[in-house]
Amino acid sequence: MLPRGIVTLIAVLLSFGILLVLRRARRKSLIRRALTAAGLGLFGCMLHTALNTIIFQQFVPGNSPWYVIVAEYPVSMLMFIWPYLAVSVMLPIPAE
Repeated sequence: MLPRGIVTLIAVLLSFGILLVLRRARRKSLIRRALTAAGLGLFGCMLHTALNTIIFQQFVPGNSPWYVIVAEYPVSMLMFIWPYLAVSVMLPIPAE
């Protein structure tokens, strides 16, 4: 339960970081804001997946060999990509 709590806290902090960047970009054009949101979503997904893997490797006994971790990384990213892209696209505040 502790590793899941740590990963959840990291996800919340990443979401706040994405929000901060997107709020600073609110005066930019729509296309620039959309591309920024998509890029932040992909970056957040990649970072979350990497940290999730590292944290669970520390807490779960019987660590997997490195080649299994590398092979599972793209599959794990698929689990997080939709939430991060959805959050990144929904967070932008319209230009005033």
